[in-house]
Amino acid sequence: MKDGYINSFRDGSLHWEVHFNHDDTTDISISNFIETVEDLQLLVSGDAVLRFDEATVEAFETAEDAGFDDARIDEPQMGKILFWSPFRIPNGPDVQVLGRVGPILYRDYMNTLPHDGLTVPDFVQFFQNLRDDPNNTVSLPQLEITDVTFRQSQINGTMAVLKSMEIATE
Repeated sequence: MKDGYINSFRDGSLHWEVHFNHDDTTDISISNFIETVEDLQLLVSGDAVLRFDEATVEAFETAEDAGFDDARIDEPQMGKILFWSPFRIPNGPDVQVLGRVGPILYRDYMNTLPHDGLTVPDFVQFFQNLRDDPNNTVSLPQLEITDVTFRQSQINGTMAVLKSMEIATE
C-alpha cells in the first residue's frame, strides 16, 4: 500500500492505486490459476476486501485496451482483464484488480471471452474448456496481477496509517 498513489476516476472519486512492478520482487503471477483463483482473497488489514469467487471479471473490448501487440496478432499473448468487487457502490466498484491472462490468441480473447462481465467460476470454466480443447496451443494459463485499486473512502484507516508514515495520500 505504501507504494500506491492517488488516482481520480471519471466520476471524480479518489482511488488509491497500487501498481505491481513485474521487474522486481512484487511480481504476482499465478501459474495454472484455474486450480486456485476461486480461493484467492485480497486482504487489507486482515479483512477480505475482495473474494475472487464472488468477483465479476471483464475483458476489454479492443486489442489496444486489452494490451495485444497488433504485429503478433496470430501468436498467443497475455490479455488484460479486470476483476471487481460485487459490492459496487454508485459510480464504480470499491475494489478493482487489473491483471493479464493467457497466453491466449487474440481471436479467442475477442470472440469467445465475454466482455460484459462474468463470474469467476464461469471465467475459470472458460479457461478449462480452452485448456482442454485439442486444437488449442495454450496448455497452462497464467494470471498476472498488475494493479489493485481501492476507493479511498473505503480504506480510511489504511490512508491514516500511510499519512502517519509521511506518505503522500492527497
